Amino acid sequence: FASLNEKGFGLYEPAGGSAPDIAGKNIANPIAQILSAAMMLRHSFGLEESAKAIENAVQKVLAEGYRTADLADHTTMPVTTSEMGNLIEQYIG
Repeated sequence: FASLNEKGFGLYEPAGGSAPDIAGKNIANPIAQILSAAMMLRHSFGLEESAKAIENAVQKVLAEGYRTADLADHTTMPVTTSEMGNLIEQYIG
């Protein structure tokens, strides 16, 4: 979710809320927050290639079958919040 003004300044955040019930348990899905950072890079800083690198990294990790607990099923590989972030980081640039 992004709220932008006419100068390109914005507030970027995932639309799902803060989920205080799972805070500190390493089970939250970080993908929405990571993609919010990609939106910020694109819309506030004009860094299209950097935003695309993040989006492509997320797509690759998901295509490989990695999922946090909220999305995992018997056909995927469950990972923690930290592991998901590390996997995405490996594919960025």
